[in-house]
Amino acid sequence: MKKYLGITVLTLLLAFEANAFDAGRRGRDGERGRGMAKMLKQLDLSKEQKEKIKEHRENSKTSRKELRIKMKSLKDKMKAAFKSNASDSELRSIHSNIKNLKSEMADSRFEKMLFIRGVLTKEQRAKLNEIKEKRREHRKNRRQKRINS
Repeated sequence: MKKYLGITVLTLLLAFEANAFDAGRRGRDGERGRGMAKMLKQLDLSKEQKEKIKEHRENSKTSRKELRIKMKSLKDKMKAAFKSNASDSELRSIHSNIKNLKSEMADSRFEKMLFIRGVLTKEQRAKLNEIKEKRREHRKNRRQKRINS
């Protein structure tokens, strides 16, 4: 009897944990996705549009991953340099590399936005702008609540 009770409790705990993990990956409205992907779901994209965007994401996936790996490496290098009392010129050099990489990452995000913009119709662009504006207002309101609390 104790064995079955233990198994039942363990099963319930695991189910609860899995549910909590899944809930953390969903937005406040219960939908999956983050950022642009979540907004694009609201635009009623055609099958062709979805395919173009998916293909673009897949094609740029490895370069984005490489940039993230480089950034982590540079940040680790900066931490190590500070700990080892590296010279100011060495720290400036690492910092310059980080700034250049951040710029490269921003350029990559901008190119993605231009690509997606080119895939959307005028109506979808207008709807996307409305969605973005609502998100800005929502963030602004949340910020104000935190400040006033």
